[in-house]
Amino acid sequence: MEQIAAHAGVSKATMYDNFESKSGLTRELLDRFGIGLLGRFVKGISDPVDAQQIVRGGIEIFVRAIERDPAIYRFILATNGPQALLDEAGPPVTVMVQTMLRASGADPSAAEYLSYMVLGGVFATADRWATHHTEPRATFVDHLTNFVWSGLSATGIDRSKGPVDLAELAATLAEALEA
Repeated sequence: MEQIAAHAGVSKATMYDNFESKSGLTRELLDRFGIGLLGRFVKGISDPVDAQQIVRGGIEIFVRAIERDPAIYRFILATNGPQALLDEAGPPVTVMVQTMLRASGADPSAAEYLSYMVLGGVFATADRWATHHTEPRATFVDHLTNFVWSGLSATGIDRSKGPVDLAELAATLAEALEA
């Protein structure tokens, strides 16, 4: 907490006045990080998009956030591990996968497992990319999107079914966030 306080330009006592512990600070950062990502995602899907565009948009927003502020991402991972990110992102991503599976006429019962598999892969791969930057962000996002989309389309999600019903998606996301 001392290093964090020094970096923020406040006293350690001020940090503890606002956060009961390092994990309290991490929880707040995780909430803000997650809400910020979700807000950018919702803004980005105001026009009709198909399932693959939703996947690409989500990956693009996440990778940009890591690129823009890697210190927050690293702090969350170092303090709580990747499970905290999975717990935060899992429910809304599960809702999106369920919505895409239903729209394609596929069985949505495996949506939760699919979502956590996708998220685990995206988080691990994005962490590696953020550390090594072996290729430009756009190329990385293309590769990651193609890989994730291949897996999701193998489950029955069909891009050719047209745009995802954004009203249904927004309603189910709102429900998931309130839970």
